[in-house]
Amino acid sequence: MRLVFTANEEPRVELPGEQAQPARRIDRYTKPPRWFWQSAEEVEIWQLADGRQVRASRHSQATNWELRWR
Repeated sequence: MRLVFTANEEPRVELPGEQAQPARRIDRYTKPPRWFWQSAEEVEIWQLADGRQVRASRHSQATNWELRWR
């Protein structure tokens, strides 16, 4: 599963075995760390054209986003 941004089009989510679907961000927040050794987590919720939701998250030091169904 990949979230793809292009210059002229809206964002799309590419799913294995399916065509890429347009997506729109419906929520974004920062989840604070629970303990001093943890880092904050950035979270974005994306909704696909068919109504399914994808949660994208990463910790503050990470460069890659982790995508999963919500």
